Amino acid sequence: MSIKALQEAIKFSGGQAALADKLGKKQGHISMWIRRGKIPAEMVLKIEKVSNVPRHELRSDLYPPEEYCFLCRNVGHK
Repeated sequence: MSIKALQEAIKFSGGQAALADKLGKKQGHISMWIRRGKIPAEMVLKIEKVSNVPRHELRSDLYPPEEYCFLCRNVGHK
């Protein structure tokens, strides 16, 4: 995970509390993800949806960049 990508999502959303609210989580979850350096796999697509930060930037271990279509924002599209 890129801490920079999560910080971008936080900034886009208006802060940790705002991002947490959009995700149905508490602000402490966001803070914990930053400390641990990893976003839970089940949250990646939700964060992408609310912040427009691409999934491969949030968790490249799960969504490699080469499988990501920048034009349509989908995995596997060629």
